[in-house]
Amino acid sequence: MNNVVITRSKNQILDISEMITQLGMNPVEFPCIEIDSSSYKDSLYVELTNLNTYDWILFTSRNTIQVLNEIILENQMDIDWKKIKVGAVGPETKKMLINIFDVEHVFTPKIFNVKSFADELPIMPEEKILIPQSKIADSSIVNNLQEKDILVKKIIAYDLKVGTEGENVPKMLKENTVDAVIFTSGSTVTNFVKRTYPEDSKNTPVFCMGETAYNEALKEGFNFVFKPDKSTLIDTVNLLRDYFIEASSE
Repeated sequence: MNNVVITRSKNQILDISEMITQLGMNPVEFPCIEIDSSSYKDSLYVELTNLNTYDWILFTSRNTIQVLNEIILENQMDIDWKKIKVGAVGPETKKMLINIFDVEHVFTPKIFNVKSFADELPIMPEEKILIPQSKIADSSIVNNLQEKDILVKKIIAYDLKVGTEGENVPKMLKENTVDAVIFTSGSTVTNFVKRTYPEDSKNTPVFCMGETAYNEALKEGFNFVFKPDKSTLIDTVNLLRDYFIEASSE
C-alpha cells in the first residue's frame, strides 16, 4: 500500500485523507502549517462590522474563511453576504465559502491563479475591495488591482507557523517508506523541508496543488514535481492516482 504524506493544517487534512483512502492508499498525516490569527482578530472584527463600506471581498485561501468564521461565531455576528460581492481564487475556496457562509454567488476566474483572478474580476469604477490574507501571502493580486487604480485594502488575517504533531515522517523517509507527498501551498513545501531535516526527501515524488506550491517545490530542489492543469484538490489527487497506475503497469 502506497504511503502518501499530507501536509495541510490539522483542520483541513481530513478531506484529503478520505480521498487517499478511497484510492486504496495510506494517508500519512503530517501537518506542516498552523494558522495563528490571535494577533489580528480585533482588526478583522472591525472590518467585518464595516463590511457594508466595501463592494467586494476576495478570498485567496481557505484559511482566511476559517479565520473569519471563527470571529463571526465568537462574536455572534450576522453577516448578510447578499449585500457584498464575493470572489474566490479557485473552486476549493468557492466550495468552502458556499458551505460555511451559504454565499449564493461567488466569482472565480477561468484559470485558477492570482493573476487571472485580478485580470478577470468584473469590477466597476469606484468600487472598493477588501482582501484578507496571511501575513506572508503573495501581494501580486493587490498590486495588480492597484495598478488599475482600483481601491483595495489588504488586511492581515493570520500568521502561518510550522505545523506540529502527525506521524514520524522523518523516520519513514530514512526507511524509504514514503511513496509520495501532497503540497497545497508554498508554505507546506518549505515547512515540510524544515520538519524533515536532515532527512533527504528530494527524490520522493511530490504533487502540488497550484503554481505557488509547484514553484516552491522546484526551488527547494525536489526532483520529481507534478502539477495538474487545474489547481484543484481533486485534480491533484487524480494526478497522483494516475501516476501510481502508470508506475504499476511498467
